[in-house]
Amino acid sequence: MWVLAPGTGMLMMCFRIASSVLWMLLVMRCSSSVRSRHLVMVFGVVRARSVLVKAMHSAARINEKCP
Repeated sequence: MWVLAPGTGMLMMCFRIASSVLWMLLVMRCSSSVRSRHLVMVFGVVRARSVLVKAMHSAARINEKCP
């Protein structure tokens, strides 16, 4: 990921989380079975968690470079 500006990484992370949540809500609304809704919800939570973990790692790297 490129470093464009100090707040850009956080903005991209928020955009990824928002797009994951919107996609999850759209699929949950369109699907009729409870099982597929549950799978989509679990997938969305796992994806949001992975995005947060990546953001924390990149923030730690930035803090190491700029004390």
